Amino acid sequence: MKTAIDTGKQMQYRLGAVGFEDIVQCVNILLSTVKKTVFLDRALGIDANIIDQPTNRAGKLYQAVYTAIEENEPRVEVLEIKPYLASMDGQVEVKLLINIKDEYLRG
Repeated sequence: MKTAIDTGKQMQYRLGAVGFEDIVQCVNILLSTVKKTVFLDRALGIDANIIDQPTNRAGKLYQAVYTAIEENEPRVEVLEIKPYLASMDGQVEVKLLINIKDEYLRG
């Protein structure tokens, strides 16, 4: 099942989420977590080296997002990554198109 995720939009998280809702929450949390900040899982998250990079270096952002999801969320595959400027101060957010694998939606 294909779905879009936008890190620039606030998301309400719900404890006990399952299926589709759980997977979308996990991807959002993953994309908003900086590596080395999670106790007992220092590899979880996005590499902090991409923070404060010039916006013309989007290649590093693509790679960081793709790698984080590939390594930490086996229930999805990334179909598209679109960074965009969220504000005039240069803050970059990401719109993703992901495919949630069917075997994780059955139940």
